[in-house]
Amino acid sequence: MVLIGGTTTILIPSKRMTEIEENPGVCNPSEIDINSNVSRETIEESAPEDLNDDCCDVEGEVEEQEERVPSPAPVSIVIKEIPIGDPRIRSKIKFQVVTAHVTEAGGKKHVLYTIMMKRINDNSRPAIINRRYNDFNNIYECILRSYHPSVLGDFQFPKKVLIGNFKAEVITERTEAFHKFLNLIAASENLLYSDYFYSFLSSDEHNEAVSYIKLSHFADAVPLLENIFNVREKLLTISSFYVLSVLCELIACQNAAGKKEAAFAHCLIAVKSFELLSGLQEAEVFRVPFLLLASNLAEALGQSKKPFDRKISELRYKGIKVSGVKSLLEVVQEKYIHIASHTSK
Repeated sequence: MVLIGGTTTILIPSKRMTEIEENPGVCNPSEIDINSNVSRETIEESAPEDLNDDCCDVEGEVEEQEERVPSPAPVSIVIKEIPIGDPRIRSKIKFQVVTAHVTEAGGKKHVLYTIMMKRINDNSRPAIINRRYNDFNNIYECILRSYHPSVLGDFQFPKKVLIGNFKAEVITERTEAFHKFLNLIAASENLLYSDYFYSFLSSDEHNEAVSYIKLSHFADAVPLLENIFNVREKLLTISSFYVLSVLCELIACQNAAGKKEAAFAHCLIAVKSFELLSGLQEAEVFRVPFLLLASNLAEALGQSKKPFDRKISELRYKGIKVSGVKSLLEVVQEKYIHIASHTSK
């Protein structure tokens, strides 16, 4: 085959000349223009048999090469590490009431005080929560029921007022009082790690997150769970089951909401938490579903899945079922199936 003046032609071997001369459809017996009106049958009959065979062989080689082309490997995505505290010690905590603003809910006005919770000498990932006067008052009453008032020194809790709750001077006075109150609690381990203060820091948000999980509104649950994790990790460290449980909830919801990179970043923390809580029965409920999800996330993000698969193999060797089990999200949802829903929306 040659190209002449922009037209492709097929040169016919001389041994087939006689057949072409007998064919009236060919004007020039020495060459055939494939752009002419010559029928396909005429060209195929005129071409030597070995030429057709060679074309078939080439096509076969191309198909074979296409079959051998490997599928592209997943692109490795850089996972940003999430900073956490030393799991071996509980960090010193400080609180700051940063703002206060009047808001309305259910047709009633109230003041929301925004609290920032941080480790001393560490400003990374501060936890932010909003609380009302009644929330602070409940904590104060719990302390008085458990301890002598002297546990708070000379602190005077701001009194309720019937009129003027929304005046600037009242809000400012309460803001300063609540700031002092929270840091007095932080200075006392008995108060800081009490059940009622733990509830004060995260119960409202967790109740709302659980409601979203039950409704399968996973994207709405994610920011709440992220903040709860920040609070609990600062207060208790990842050696606490309460931190691990909210981590599993967060990872499951992030994955369900399509936030795979964030989910995997939290998986790297959860692995350490599982190691610290090895043998704890409550943690074992989450372990296999977590490892299976972490392995899938690692593969999807181009990360090494070997550490997770190795742990799965170790569990299988111990006789623990690792296939046909519930997903991490299913385990999380079943955990709260009998809890009444409650959302702020």
